[in-house]
Amino acid sequence: MRIPARTSVLSCLLATMLAGCGGGISIAFFDDDGFFRDDFRGDGLHLPHGDSELRASVVALALFDSLAGIERLMAAAGAHAQLAGAAGTSAERACASGSIVTRKTAATTFVLEARQCQLVAGDPLLYDGSWLFVVQSNVGHAADGSCPAATSCVLTATLDSASARFGYGRAAMRATGSNWRQETSTAGVLQVQAQASGASTFIDGVEFRPTGTLASLSAQEFSLSGDSTRRTLTTTAPVHATISTDAAGLVSAVDENGDGQADRSLSLDWDRIVD
Repeated sequence: MRIPARTSVLSCLLATMLAGCGGGISIAFFDDDGFFRDDFRGDGLHLPHGDSELRASVVALALFDSLAGIERLMAAAGAHAQLAGAAGTSAERACASGSIVTRKTAATTFVLEARQCQLVAGDPLLYDGSWLFVVQSNVGHAADGSCPAATSCVLTATLDSASARFGYGRAAMRATGSNWRQETSTAGVLQVQAQASGASTFIDGVEFRPTGTLASLSAQEFSLSGDSTRRTLTTTAPVHATISTDAAGLVSAVDENGDGQADRSLSLDWDRIVD
């Protein structure tokens, strides 16, 4: 079932009149499926009301995107060698819209700045602002940041994401991430991992403190896992679901009894959550 991105004009007018009966005017909406929609908060995400499992799926996606952003942006910028290399370099890469600017400003200081970066055309997820890396250790890399053949290279850094933002149609929610690790094996395979350590982010006005990595992320009652390809995301609490995204929106295959089989599929157009 895909929930349409329409709001009934009649129900909108009726809700407006009813909401205004108390004196002041506040606007409320009921969509064509009877779901209540309150005013947009302007914080980068508008949650659907009416179906708790669909709402939880959207929150899970937002928690995932809050941390996944830095891994995806670094990959899109191709900036891993620049992070590990010498100071004095800068580069800019185009996103589907917007861009990513990276700068190695000192031997241990690297800045990634997203400038209204939309990573995938059609997907309204935006990143904006800066992530500051402070390198703690850098082993095996050459001066240009490359990892020599048949060598194991490891870099670790702290992350300051206080000024980094993300959202859907508007980048207004705080991104997360406090630690970074990238490792290249002797076979030349690069693996990266961003970690969250409980810094606050607000989703639809509710405070969350994500901890963990993309492979195992938790925040309050939410437990989820995925990877930076963002093809699928699995949640085990408060709802058992497999979440996928495409150019049209989000699809959540919900396992209502925890037996590993999807019992129903919920779909949501991006227009329903875009702020």
